[in-house]
Amino acid sequence: MLAPLLLVAVQAAAPAPMTVDTGPREPWRQGSRTSLWFRCGDWRSRERECTSYIDGVAEALSAEAQARGEPPRFCPPRLTSYAQKRAVVVRYLERHKQLDRASAVETVAAALAAAFPCPRPTPR
Repeated sequence: MLAPLLLVAVQAAAPAPMTVDTGPREPWRQGSRTSLWFRCGDWRSRERECTSYIDGVAEALSAEAQARGEPPRFCPPRLTSYAQKRAVVVRYLERHKQLDRASAVETVAAALAAAFPCPRPTPR
């Protein structure tokens, strides 16, 4: 019984953690469609960052589907370049501006699925 009271007393007496004001939050970390547009809409200035994010999302979603035994959400041809995937996502962002509330991950997935649909399994 004394241990919980002692813990509360120690926590109350401890100095508050120091915080550093780093300025406005980086929109990229918030994960919205708007933050994706912020990085990829003017992709020439942030080409590497945009491309890396899109490729990372694509790889993660593919790995997740495989781990769950689910079919993939999109099936780009084997030799699809990073630049082609980025162009698909940027074009999707330009055409679907009404999706401001969508997450960046879902936006990337939807763009890739629309551009690179998977073949339907043949019925037996």
